[in-house]
Amino acid sequence: MSYICFPEHSKKLTLSTSNTYAYVHIPPLKPSISTILFLHGFPSSCYDWRHQITFFSSQGYGVLAPDLLGYGGTSKPASEQEYRAKSMAREITEILNHEGLTQVHAVSHDTGSILLSRMADYHPKMLLSCTFLAVPYSKPGDHFDLEAINTMTKNILGKEKFGYLGFFIEDNAGQFIDEHVSCYCASNSYRLRKLNFSDRAIPFLLCSMLKTQSYGMITLAL
Repeated sequence: MSYICFPEHSKKLTLSTSNTYAYVHIPPLKPSISTILFLHGFPSSCYDWRHQITFFSSQGYGVLAPDLLGYGGTSKPASEQEYRAKSMAREITEILNHEGLTQVHAVSHDTGSILLSRMADYHPKMLLSCTFLAVPYSKPGDHFDLEAINTMTKNILGKEKFGYLGFFIEDNAGQFIDEHVSCYCASNSYRLRKLNFSDRAIPFLLCSMLKTQSYGMITLAL
């Protein structure tokens, strides 16, 4: 969503993988000042970083903030293989190389931290520092036991913290999202439970920007 807040600094680049990335790039005020790379989380885009982009660029820092693969104005390939963190890390470094950035300070949020972890593993010389927000560094091959975590959080909190991930991997989740991606729920017009679908479908609205390039205000009436 780089063109929304920073149209004059919005760019697109088609990489050697044939994926096209949309991103914001603001050069530093002076060559001696560093650039900060911002990697957003799920479900989001570089729009999340608009306040940080405004602040740090006003202080003279360079900024590069991409819409990551599958989000905003960046390509949305159908193959799961293209979303491997290691290959996406290569794509981010290709963008950095294209912009002549040999080293950056990197800041990540949520699932962007998985991507930054792989950059730290496989492209460490490009990173002056790493800042992980919400999600810490993760080692390659670390197993995320979704069922165990959902069971634990349901017992403690009364709900599955990552129940929506279970919905996303259901066989008909993609079709369901495609059919309802434009829905905006309001208390008097739409009640999600009337769809007679798995309760795990409730958060599907949160990922609507995976399929579109528009945002809207969403109210769930349950």
